[in-house]
Amino acid sequence: MTGGDTSYAAAIDRSFTRANEDWNVGVTLQVPFGDLTRKQGYLHARNRASKSAIDVTEITANIEIEVRDALRTIELIGEAGSGLRRRPRTRGKELEIEKGKLQVGRTTNFAVVIFQNDLVSARLNEIGAQIAYLNSISQLEQTLGTTLAVWGIRIEDLGNGTGPARALSVTP
Repeated sequence: MTGGDTSYAAAIDRSFTRANEDWNVGVTLQVPFGDLTRKQGYLHARNRASKSAIDVTEITANIEIEVRDALRTIELIGEAGSGLRRRPRTRGKELEIEKGKLQVGRTTNFAVVIFQNDLVSARLNEIGAQIAYLNSISQLEQTLGTTLAVWGIRIEDLGNGTGPARALSVTP
């Protein structure tokens, strides 16, 4: 064996033949003192996760508030509309009575026209209340995300990416 032989087997043989009494053992240890990049990354990720959880809680609370507001609006408009639905019948009866009075000469054409205008206004108010009620239901459906399902519309994705999706009517 020569000193120039650098093979692994030769090094092992030399070590155990005690031809070489000098032993050297080395360990390299790298400790990143003052390097906070890993900890910063962890803290940054933890903060993003906490913020995301807070955002989800806030969005959920906002949706609950919107749903409650929409339900309250529907209830209030429904109550107001029930009173407005009775007015055209009442105004119609008043108009008929006034027309009867006109036939016997106990009132004027001007009074009949006023009652006719009142009847038209009552009908318009009733229609406005119905529209407001339906709009509030549509707002609730939009908040709940059920508008398309309520109207029986299904969205079909064409899947090839060459054009827009198309809405299909759902038939029972």
